[in-house]
Amino acid sequence: MKKMQRTDTRGVRRPISPRAIHIALDSVALVAVVVLFAVVLPYYLSPRIGVSYIVPMRFTVQRIDGNWSVRIDELYHWNGREPPSVALTEATITVRDINSTIRQPMSHVPLSNLTESNWHIYKVYYQKKGSESDFVVGASILLDMNAYPRGPRGYSFVLESRLGILGECDLQ
Repeated sequence: MKKMQRTDTRGVRRPISPRAIHIALDSVALVAVVVLFAVVLPYYLSPRIGVSYIVPMRFTVQRIDGNWSVRIDELYHWNGREPPSVALTEATITVRDINSTIRQPMSHVPLSNLTESNWHIYKVYYQKKGSESDFVVGASILLDMNAYPRGPRGYSFVLESRLGILGECDLQ
């Protein structure tokens, strides 16, 4: 194998030290790793891959006729980018008390099950706005104040899907 050599200012050929060769190779490897991270990292963090950075929904909570009315004011998004839509059959709601204990039977119940005919089971009703099969601004979730009271035993609910937490809200 031919040894690596360099020519000095006087034209004399001298061998390159092994330490200099290792430093050069390590530098090239470090630059390659940095470029790889700079190119691959944005794709890895992309919502299309499954890592979600959701800006959650915003809600307005009101008391209307003995019920909590939670109106959707702003939909979830990824810092301004439009995320994939979430069907009501995919989204679930979980109601928790102040100690984060899940209030049964409200553990990951699909919103599509929260109909007027199931009010007696869950004491929660999702009021669609029109015939939409997706979330829309202005739709609301009604929760019975007797089942989910305000005060020291206050409740909160969490809206989730395969994308992550879409929004959460305290009932107060």
